[in-house]
Amino acid sequence: MKQHKIHIHEDSLNLYREFSELKFKKDRSGRVTNTPVGDDHLIDGVRYVITEFADKKQTTYHFL
Repeated sequence: MKQHKIHIHEDSLNLYREFSELKFKKDRSGRVTNTPVGDDHLIDGVRYVITEFADKKQTTYHFL
């Protein structure tokens, strides 16, 4: 997800809060891992969209 620029709508206060408070676990030697700590439920949804659609051929999707 770090390679993509993510725009958060101004009304999405909880998503903004999750991104601004996002922290990651450290291993025994103090290196940062890819395991998030804390509330990341909304970020999980963003991660799903990015992994499913961002790297695929440009297509128009219509959501109802």
